[in-house]
Amino acid sequence: MEKLSRLSSKDKIKQAHRALDDSKLLAELLNKLIDSLQEKKIEQWGEIKKLINPDYFPNRGSKIKVLARNQTGLHNLYRLITLSHTKRLFRKPCVFRSDVKEHREGLLVGTAGGQEGEIF
Repeated sequence: MEKLSRLSSKDKIKQAHRALDDSKLLAELLNKLIDSLQEKKIEQWGEIKKLINPDYFPNRGSKIKVLARNQTGLHNLYRLITLSHTKRLFRKPCVFRSDVKEHREGLLVGTAGGQEGEIF
């Protein structure tokens, strides 16, 4: 929410995850988006889709399977899940190799089967 609050005309939000503040910010951003679309005379979803650059979205990498061997591994697995849903979230949650290396203790890491896996 902190990044989104920079787009808003109000001050940057310092404490996130307050339902009222978050909803006010999202409402303000939605109004800005609607105003911007009206200025460009865009009224159809198909016109909005034409504005999206398909090359902007990077390669999402490969899928992996992670198993916890012990309590330390379970703790590190939860850290990776939290990280993937907060700092690494872009359309879908993901984990960088550097994150897996940093929190590798107690984890068994393998490739996913099928086309999504790195070995395929």
